[in-house]
Amino acid sequence: MNNDILKKIIEYGTQAPSGDNSQPWVFTIINDDIIGLYNVPCRDNPILNVHEGGSLVSHGAVILNIRIASEYFGYKADISYFPDILDENLVAKITFNKNEKGLSTYEEGLFDSIYKRCTNRKHYSKDLSVSIKSEFDKIDGFDGIKVKLFYNEKDKNFISSIICLSEEIILKTKELHNLLFGDVAWSKKEESTKKHGLYVKTLEFNPVQFFVFWLCRKWKNISFLNKKINFAHIVGEQNSDIYRSSGIIGLIIIPDVTNITYVKAGEILQYIWLKSTNLGLGFQPVTGLFFLNERIKIFGNDPISRENSKIINDGYNTLKDFIRVSDTDTILTSFRIGVSKKTSARSSRLEPNIILK
Repeated sequence: MNNDILKKIIEYGTQAPSGDNSQPWVFTIINDDIIGLYNVPCRDNPILNVHEGGSLVSHGAVILNIRIASEYFGYKADISYFPDILDENLVAKITFNKNEKGLSTYEEGLFDSIYKRCTNRKHYSKDLSVSIKSEFDKIDGFDGIKVKLFYNEKDKNFISSIICLSEEIILKTKELHNLLFGDVAWSKKEESTKKHGLYVKTLEFNPVQFFVFWLCRKWKNISFLNKKINFAHIVGEQNSDIYRSSGIIGLIIIPDVTNITYVKAGEILQYIWLKSTNLGLGFQPVTGLFFLNERIKIFGNDPISRENSKIINDGYNTLKDFIRVSDTDTILTSFRIGVSKKTSARSSRLEPNIILK
């Protein structure tokens, strides 16, 4: 395989989303047509990234990008998931074969959407055409992974009131607050230098909101506002209004929390995201509630208070009852889709970390 093409495919792979743009991946070139995709542990939020679950979802997005880019360059990517039981960080071994028959697995336009894809946190339009809705209704899960889409206003309002709870709890928990603000890039210069972390302009604040957010970088300030005006709850309500403005709210449900399921769910999430981009729609994943709930389930309350842990757990279980999934299933993430103006900014990417073996 041409080495320039191989590196180009890897570059497309790294245009995947990741928690706070943490980009938790490293590639090895094993030989001319085989690469290894490795997870970098602890790159993402150490509280929310339970058992590296969030990072593994991101690796699924990398894999889908690689599958699509491979087809574009005339190859087929064969994926071997977690091929080495002695190395849990080796997420996949990817073998490239010439696509002699030129068969296409993915619809036209997804390749171009890889570089266009970004998180859009603006308000969306609630109205989507019947033809666009039918495009999303065609999406199926696999290997027990399910996709549920909600168009009804009552459903969207209810789900929005639940998934906003995580933002409220983050702003009431010192450790989570410090992780959030410690990862913020406050200027374009800082963002373009770091090329990772949460670029403040992607949060789509107006000038007043930006000033308040800047003040809240200090825990003593936000603690004071929480006591005086229940500030965290106000932020949660504002986010709920943004979420319910969407044309679609979706959920991805997984049958277990194994590493391979996280990765494959990431492929599905990325496919929906690229499809939305290809259709000219805004897309935003909303993950906090679900990873907070998973952390509480495994590790207990610390560092979240007992009261706030109960809010998260009760909200999660209420949502699970509302969407009528089985007790053994787990809600992995939510997302929203809709017509929106273009984003004010995009996050930069680090150069791919490629190691020759």
